[in-house]
Amino acid sequence: MDCIAGIIAGFNGHSPREVSAELLKVGVETLPIPAGQKGPGGSRLKDWQNRTFGPEDFLDGDGIGIRNSSLQTIDRDCPEALHPAILGRFTPRTLRSGRASTPEAHSWYRVDGKIKKYTFKDADGTVMLELRVGKGHQTLIPPTINPEHNEPYVWHNPEVEPAEVSPEEIVRGASLEAAACLIARHYPPEGGQYDFGLYLAGFLIRNGIDEDTAYDLMAAAYEAAGYYLDHEAEKNIRGVCRTTAEKHEDEEEYAGGPSLEEHYPAFPLKKLRKIIKLAVDILQEEEEDTEAARMERAEKAWETCQNLARHKDITSDFAATLHSRGVAGESNQIRILYLTLTSRFLNKMVNIAVKGPSSSGKSYLVEQVVEAFPESAYYALTS
Repeated sequence: MDCIAGIIAGFNGHSPREVSAELLKVGVETLPIPAGQKGPGGSRLKDWQNRTFGPEDFLDGDGIGIRNSSLQTIDRDCPEALHPAILGRFTPRTLRSGRASTPEAHSWYRVDGKIKKYTFKDADGTVMLELRVGKGHQTLIPPTINPEHNEPYVWHNPEVEPAEVSPEEIVRGASLEAAACLIARHYPPEGGQYDFGLYLAGFLIRNGIDEDTAYDLMAAAYEAAGYYLDHEAEKNIRGVCRTTAEKHEDEEEYAGGPSLEEHYPAFPLKKLRKIIKLAVDILQEEEEDTEAARMERAEKAWETCQNLARHKDITSDFAATLHSRGVAGESNQIRILYLTLTSRFLNKMVNIAVKGPSSSGKSYLVEQVVEAFPESAYYALTS
């Protein structure tokens, strides 16, 4: 799909029909929205889920929506989801739009792979946010007027392209965002917050959330609930996350879900567990896929290098190869540099300093050795 940021940035004053024509040029499908409606309907748009629309299908007064099979959307429906502490904390920076009063409510993505729609609700049924995907869903864009609030839709940052993400990345991000919203909506009043944080950290970590993500969830929820995250509050949240993670690692006992349920019975623990499970499971699936791909690469690499890997003295072979390419210097120098770079696979890397008279070829020797290694093996700095 071609760049659409430049097209969107030039939309001011365009009619929905003109917007549709421009977006169609870059592969983005749109559909007409009858005046006074938030979605397609009526006999004119019957069976719209299975139809394709072009600029010629727009009537004067129509609004316009982007079909969520072309671009996918996170739609934020609650105030907590729009709070700066949560908004964008768990998802990549991307193109955003919304009503004039909530211009960042919609985040737009290009998801590389199959994905299904998710709706995240509070325990009382209130929709917090929605991951909207597929041909049967659409999201309104400018210059449409929202009929419920009589507000125009606007682009918040039209210069930004929709971020390209994997299904796992966007589902995990949306679910963590929903989890932070849920916690924020049920954060206790001042007075019992330390115990709440202690139990919540235990619940999160016991359910597969790592220490850093647990802190992000708790800190974001704390701020979105209306509290000021000063140095003391940040220290307390980091402290309970760190202590709990250490106890979990050492298989020691710590408070968690049962204590949260006992002391804060109104907190929607089952709902949070369900959301957290999605975030954890999707990450495990991604890690399994990544591990399978890594194993496949390793098998192919072994087919290529197994003869060399079975040599009894690889460092001597390496030095001889460099000498054959015209690199001067003692073999021991080359071999030590080789071993130093290889030490990156150990728990503790080896440090080395190459010394010698000026213009004696020190830099050249190092440069020739590192050329035999992948770029990920070193970080080159020059003065």
